[in-house]
Amino acid sequence: KESAKQATCLSNLRQVGLAVSMYSTDFDGRIARFHKWLFTKGGDLTSGALYPYLKSKFVYLCPTDVTELSQQRAKALRDAAERAAQNRIAVPSGGFTGRRDFSYSMNCALCHVDNFSAFLEPSKTAFYLEPKLGPNEYTGVVAPNGPEALAFRHRKRGHLMYGDLHIDTLDKKAFNKAARVSRFWYANDQVR
Repeated sequence: KESAKQATCLSNLRQVGLAVSMYSTDFDGRIARFHKWLFTKGGDLTSGALYPYLKSKFVYLCPTDVTELSQQRAKALRDAAERAAQNRIAVPSGGFTGRRDFSYSMNCALCHVDNFSAFLEPSKTAFYLEPKLGPNEYTGVVAPNGPEALAFRHRKRGHLMYGDLHIDTLDKKAFNKAARVSRFWYANDQVR
């Protein structure tokens, strides 16, 4: 079952890579800006720069992450009910309202990179990652060397895409080694 989810997750990340490539072709080598790739209207994936190329909200989600999100939401509802019972207050009828509907985030260190030509070593620079996100997270970017920069949810491995759009799967040890190198996060020497 997890093998199928992992394959779907990799396929989704590849589709994001194809969308990035098509976007770049349509916009003279430019890449979708870090604050517009996911959405431009408050949390609406269909407003993001890549959505016209993906045409499906499901591509933004890793199936394993969906399972984890469901478990987090159920726990949040149980916790809220327990706190309400202890304090003798009513639980809001809407329950838990966190609605993250994506699993992948862009490397935040690319905030000033707007063109593929800016990458000095694209095969070594992280572009999109599958970070460990909270249920209410909705920025669509992941900070360099953040403690949750990669979720190791696929048999203790995580997926990421590099600047040359190849996909890799790293365990925690390999990720930590790669993440210590400045080029992993930064596309060139001008932006830090």
